[in-house]
Amino acid sequence: MRFNVPSAPTRRVLTTDKFYGTDMHNAPDGVSIHRSPNALNMIRDVPGSVRKRMGFKQINKYDGRINGTFFFDNNRLIHAGTRLYTGDEILYSEMNDSLSYGVVFENRLYIFDGKEALVYGEFDGNKQIKKLTDIAYVPTIIISRLPSGGGTVYEPVNLISRAWKESYLADGTSKKYQLTQKEIDSDEVLVRIMDSDGQWQSKKEGTHFTVDRTKGIVSFNTAPPSPTVAGMDNVEITVCKTREGYADKINKCTFGILYGVNGGCDRLFLSGNPNEPDCDRYSALKDPTYFGDKWYSVLGGGQAAIKGYAVINGCLAVVREKSSDGRNIVIRNGTTDSNSEAVFPIINTLIGPGAVSAKGFGYLQNEPMFVTELGIYAVTSQDISGEKYSQNRSFYINSELMKEELENCFCCVYRDMFFCAVGNKVYILDGLQKTYESGQPYSSFQYECYIWDGIGARIMWEENGALCFGREDGSVMRFYTDKDDPESYNDCGKPIYALWTMPQFSGHDFYKRKVFRNMAVSLSSAIRTSAEVFAEYGGVKKKLFDSGGEAVYLDFSYIDFENFNFSSDSSPHTFARRINIRRTDKVMFSVENGKMNEPFGVHAVAIEYNDGSKKLF
Repeated sequence: MRFNVPSAPTRRVLTTDKFYGTDMHNAPDGVSIHRSPNALNMIRDVPGSVRKRMGFKQINKYDGRINGTFFFDNNRLIHAGTRLYTGDEILYSEMNDSLSYGVVFENRLYIFDGKEALVYGEFDGNKQIKKLTDIAYVPTIIISRLPSGGGTVYEPVNLISRAWKESYLADGTSKKYQLTQKEIDSDEVLVRIMDSDGQWQSKKEGTHFTVDRTKGIVSFNTAPPSPTVAGMDNVEITVCKTREGYADKINKCTFGILYGVNGGCDRLFLSGNPNEPDCDRYSALKDPTYFGDKWYSVLGGGQAAIKGYAVINGCLAVVREKSSDGRNIVIRNGTTDSNSEAVFPIINTLIGPGAVSAKGFGYLQNEPMFVTELGIYAVTSQDISGEKYSQNRSFYINSELMKEELENCFCCVYRDMFFCAVGNKVYILDGLQKTYESGQPYSSFQYECYIWDGIGARIMWEENGALCFGREDGSVMRFYTDKDDPESYNDCGKPIYALWTMPQFSGHDFYKRKVFRNMAVSLSSAIRTSAEVFAEYGGVKKKLFDSGGEAVYLDFSYIDFENFNFSSDSSPHTFARRINIRRTDKVMFSVENGKMNEPFGVHAVAIEYNDGSKKLF
């Protein structure tokens, strides 16, 4: 009689020592072993290694939600509610309670909140805040004008100034000087007349002349003399008139960018006015107090609002919201016309997804990024000469991003990462880790991604090397920066829950039941750390074991007697346990930490298993 002895099951080992980012696009069984289908509150430590994010602490609390933060002359200004603060001092208390935009230009800070444009800087030897309309440039709109009229147009009207100047060539006999406008305001009319020595002499209304404001006529008691130098204007009249809606064309703007001829940063472009959603306006050269009424562009014919800007290869990319024709990026160039005047003609339009938030822009690795309803996109220098752009950079987290109310997102770049805060979460793209993804064949690469929870950031910014954010409740938070300090791992005194889930694993032969026998995990060593290991199979998640004190090294400054270890080895530590998971075809393992003031980093995982002989069919 012959007996057939069944062969021993093949013992196999699954191992990985590279951890990149989270993949929410693929099904759990289709995710690369180097990524996680469900990672939370983790971040890149060094490329190929992940750790728990650091926590944050409150550094300020204001009365009103945080709408903006600005830096000028080594000071931080906070826009909270309707007030603008520097430290605890209130600089201004009538701001718009909405997200604001600020830019430092020519040694002053310009702030636009959609209500009243403000300027902060030195005036008369003291730092003050003023309304932009109060310090606006007064243009000379016409020159070589005769007392009866005519003249040559010189400068355009300033939208944010009620005042303008008119320059006349006196004839020596006329006493009445006709202005270009009637129904002027009651403000005092200012007059200067050049004397025979070429010096300007001021004249006073009511003493040297009278004004008929209804007809727009200035009447001198004595006719101004003819100019000493023939053909040189010698009478200057300054008047004011309120042009309905002019100032609001600038006051109601909410975002902008510095741009100029040949890609310079010498003019301020503004948009975001809800009354002119597809229009932007630009300032005079190096003077944001002067916005000529003719210096504007209408982009899109009312189809789609402008959402933001980016500068690419010296060109200005104007990004619009989703439009019916799909031409959502307008490329402009800064040049001069035959009269040496600055002009910004359209040189191309690109087809692609539209932007969803005016605050969803940033530069990562010198690449302009913005948030669309399909994810986070980039526009490259190669795109600007083409017909479309398709550089999606958030492939791995798009499915989660698209569940959010992205019109409320706020983006910033901190060090080498792009942060997109929306709701209670933050979505992160890692500029140091790129990969090509076949599921996005038109994108040259994808960034590795991470997701944080429990943040609640309304706005975010970098300050003194730390990532900071402001909340709806008026609190200002700062993330810790010392990753080796256990006290860095709490959120205002609350523990941070972090996990790294491995992809669903079905072994060498997916159709066979398996036996999982052993598991090893390599953790980053820390003064205080631990990990719990779980397995999910058969629809149930079970705890397998924890690390105890095996990844802890001794430092008498921090002694945790529950996880005590006399080791002084600060290199990664491995802990291994026998496990007993049987009669299952697939399993998902996770390594987790949710303890107060505990760093947590994963370096490697190994799982030993047998492909059983019993098949599922």
